[in-house]
Amino acid sequence: MNRGIYTAARGMATTAQWMDVISNNLANIGTNGYKADNLAFADVMMKNLYGEGGNGGFIGTMGNGPDSVAVSVDRSVGNIKPTGNPLDVAFRNSQGMFAIQKDGKTYYTRNGHFSMDSSGQLVNDQGYPVLDNRGSVIRATGKDQVKIDEQGYVHQGDNTLTQLGVFETDFQKVGVNLWSPEDGKTPVPVTNPDIVPGALEASNVEPVTAMVQLITVQRNFEMSQRSIQSQDDMTGKLVTLMEKH
Repeated sequence: MNRGIYTAARGMATTAQWMDVISNNLANIGTNGYKADNLAFADVMMKNLYGEGGNGGFIGTMGNGPDSVAVSVDRSVGNIKPTGNPLDVAFRNSQGMFAIQKDGKTYYTRNGHFSMDSSGQLVNDQGYPVLDNRGSVIRATGKDQVKIDEQGYVHQGDNTLTQLGVFETDFQKVGVNLWSPEDGKTPVPVTNPDIVPGALEASNVEPVTAMVQLITVQRNFEMSQRSIQSQDDMTGKLVTLMEKH
């Protein structure tokens, strides 16, 4: 096996995965509460090298190319955008997620773009019911305006209906801007959440940084591709010379 071609091919595969991560981040620049993904790399299958055909002194190591080892999430707070909507809410800090009910299961989100549906339920922008701190659907009756305060209490007129369900633990993404607890983790209620009423948290993706990363990764992919082509040409020339002799 041509080790150089194998190493370059592994680099191309890992680079393609990194491009997918960056592209997904860029695609979610306008998604409220979105958290950017990051990819960690490591050199795999390190091999010790020794002189004199393997019997001499240690001269270094050789790897077989990079490989992705972990996907992490940047949970830093995105910019807070005032909207003036009394049902929009955002977190001032990185702690906490709102509880959402989907298909009978509880999920979590940082997207606080809420509204009242035709039945009087508080729902998110995907139409899923928002849950209170007891895990119940939040309902309002009557014509008085519904609003949410800085501690997540839901008011209708002079009445306090309930408090938004805000929870914290180690979360993992499940898609469509929703999260679930990592295996073995139990969400813990945040009793005094720090909420900004009438505002939304923007995505924490930095567009310029992500574009620079994407260009760099694309160039690395092209370099690996050219490396494979060059090594394949050299291998072909070597075979031709050996056939002549």
